[in-house]
Amino acid sequence: MKESQRTLNTEQIDQPSKTVYVTGVLVMCLLSFSIGIFVDNFFKTKQLGDNPVKKVNTNSMRLPSQSNFPIQDQQISESSVRYNFTMAFELGECGLYDKAVTYYKQALALKPNDTLILHNLAINLLHAGRLNEAIARFRKALKYKPEDPKTLRHLGFAFAESGQYDNAITFYNKALELDPNDAQTHKWLGFACIDSGKIETAIIHFEKVIHLVPDDPFAHDSLGFAYFLLDQKTKAMAYCQKAISLAPKNLILKMNFSEIALMTDNWDRAIEMARQALTKKGLSSAHHLAMRIIKMVALVCQGNRQQAHDEAQIFLTIYPTIQSFDDSKWNYSGIKSYIKKQRR
Repeated sequence: MKESQRTLNTEQIDQPSKTVYVTGVLVMCLLSFSIGIFVDNFFKTKQLGDNPVKKVNTNSMRLPSQSNFPIQDQQISESSVRYNFTMAFELGECGLYDKAVTYYKQALALKPNDTLILHNLAINLLHAGRLNEAIARFRKALKYKPEDPKTLRHLGFAFAESGQYDNAITFYNKALELDPNDAQTHKWLGFACIDSGKIETAIIHFEKVIHLVPDDPFAHDSLGFAYFLLDQKTKAMAYCQKAISLAPKNLILKMNFSEIALMTDNWDRAIEMARQALTKKGLSSAHHLAMRIIKMVALVCQGNRQQAHDEAQIFLTIYPTIQSFDDSKWNYSGIKSYIKKQRR
C-alpha cells in the first residue's frame, strides 16, 4: 500500500483532516453509486441535445435508425402509405416516437407485409421503450426478409436492451454471417458479451472494430474497459488514453477515463479528467456528483487532505439539494450558481 494510503489513527488527525477522514468513509459508501452510474453510462447513456428536432448521439452506443421510403408509384393507396410513412418518419426523427408509431401502424394497415414499415415501426417502439412490441415487429419483418443484416442486428439490439443477452448475441452473430465487416454490429456484440460476462470474446469484437475503423475513439474506450474488467490495468489505461487522444473534447470519454484512472490507482489522471469534466456545461447532476466523488477519492488516496476537505465541503453543500437529479435545473450552470450563492 502506498505511503499516502496508510490507515490513520483518528486521535492523530487535526480537524480539517478529521473531516476528510470522516468524509472518506462517506465517499467510499457513495463510490458504489458512482460506479453504478458509470457502468451504465459506459455503454448506455445517450448524449442528446436540448433541441428534440436534431438529437445528436455522441456515445459509442449509436442507436438503430430509420430508413427512408423508396416507393415512387402513383396509386392512391400508395399515396396514403407515403403520407403516413412520411409523417411517421419525421415524427420519429424529432423524437416523438409514440406519435410516429401511430402513423407507422396506419401505413402498415394499408400495406401489411412491407418490411420497411415493419422495421421502422419496430425502431420507434424500441426508442419508446416498448421493447416486447419492438421485438415482435422485428421478428415479423424477418419472416418476409429473413436475411436482412440490418433487421437482424437491430433485433439483437432490442434483445440486449431487454436484458436478453444470449438472444442478442445470437442475432448479432447472424447479422455478421451476412455482413462480417459491419463495425457497428461488432461493437454492439462486444457490449452484449461484456454484459453476459464473456469479456475475452468482447475484446475480439472491439479489436475487430479498431481494425475496421482505426480512429474510432469509443472502440478504444470500450476495449480499455474490457481489459480493466480482466484486471489488465496497463492495457486498460493505454486504450483509454488513446481514446482521449482521438477525441480530446469528448465529455463521455473524459468521465469514463476518470473512472478507469481511479480504479487503476492513477490518481493524477483521475483528478485531471474529473476536473476537466466538471468544467463542461450540460453535465447532468448525476454525473456531476460522480465526478466529485471520483475527485475526492483520488485526493484522499493521494494524501492531499486539505484539497479533499475543500472538495468535500462543496460536495456536502450541494448534494442534499440535487439528490433528486432534476436535470432541468441542476446542470453545470445551476450548480455553479448555487455554489456561488452559498459562498456569499
